[in-house]
Amino acid sequence: AIAAETYRAVTAGFEAQRELTRAALGADGPAALLARLAAHLDGWAALYDASGALVAAAPDWAARRAARLSGDVERLRERP
Repeated sequence: AIAAETYRAVTAGFEAQRELTRAALGADGPAALLARLAAHLDGWAALYDASGALVAAAPDWAARRAARLSGDVERLRERP
């Protein structure tokens, strides 16, 4: 039973990775990737560019939450 559960977890992880890769390579780019990632996490996801600006967030309501993190993102960018 433990081996079967481990196999299911590993298989699910690989399937999630394939799904995220397909989304990243698709025409919708970051928006599709973030939507899939947020769904897998049962939460929200955000993408910031190198300057710390919010590029995209999913689901739609997450953009407000991600924008409130801009100060934290800026502090992280300043670290070596």
